[in-house]
Amino acid sequence: MDVADGCLVKLIHRVFQKQESFDQHSFGWQSYFDRLEKKLGDNS
Repeated sequence: MDVADGCLVKLIHRVFQKQESFDQHSFGWQSYFDRLEKKLGDNS
C-alpha cells in the first residue's frame, strides 16, 4: 500500500512539474507534494 501510494505521488508530481510555474505561483503544489512525500517516507 505504501509503495503504491509513493508511486502514485511520484506520478502526480511528475505531471504537475510540467506545469511547475503555474503550480508554484498559484497553488504551491510543490511544497504540498514535498510535505506529502515526507509524510509517506516517515510512515515507511
